Amino acid sequence: MIPRRPLRLLGALGLTAVLLAGCRLDLAAVADLETDGSGTLALTIRLDDALLTELDGLAIDPTLEVTALARELDGWELERTVDEQAAITVTLSRTFDDPAEVGDAFRALAGGLAPEDPALLVDVDLAVDDQGGARLAGEVGFRPPATGGAQIDGEVLGPDAAELAALTADVVRPQLTVTLPGPVEDHDADRLEGRTVSWAVPIGETRTVAATSMPPGIHEQPWVWATVVGVLLVLGVTWLALRRRR
Repeated sequence: MIPRRPLRLLGALGLTAVLLAGCRLDLAAVADLETDGSGTLALTIRLDDALLTELDGLAIDPTLEVTALARELDGWELERTVDEQAAITVTLSRTFDDPAEVGDAFRALAGGLAPEDPALLVDVDLAVDDQGGARLAGEVGFRPPATGGAQIDGEVLGPDAAELAALTADVVRPQLTVTLPGPVEDHDADRLEGRTVSWAVPIGETRTVAATSMPPGIHEQPWVWATVVGVLLVLGVTWLALRRRR
């Protein structure tokens, strides 16, 4: 489902003000896959205290649009948290049963945006085979705003597209993070931590992303632990019964 209201984050004017003020905006597209192909995905937006102060002076609430978007999207949930540094993190999240839903869901979040609007673009395909091996392939990028959004007599005010792209690269920190169901076999990510691969998303261009994982070892399968727990419970009950008889 493509939302009627596109995710503009701060809008052109608000984002331009943030860029000129030298604030920090962290964005992350996150996917976590299970062996059966189900999982969770999220879009997180972290706004630091300096950014919030700047937006407060402009009377801009950066979470309004995300909140409105969450109401329109089936299956998505919204959470707002404040950390010890007074930064606000807004998280849109949902579950999925089929890994093919991941790419469609992220593409839908950017659906309807005009070419000059800033956007986090995640165009990926995920697949999980019958043994739990997974494959990720696609492209990611962050499109900076083309204009500051203000005009007088048809003349655009503020930084031009090249300047806005440079400012965006200094301020916005987008990334893609994917947790695969088994040991990572091959990847082109910037960071690997256990089964999690992360890519820094470039500003003003796209990069390819790719990763594959092997099927989880038998000790990592959920049914194995369920079986072990069940056997231990049976043994425990049997032992207690024998003690009582004695």
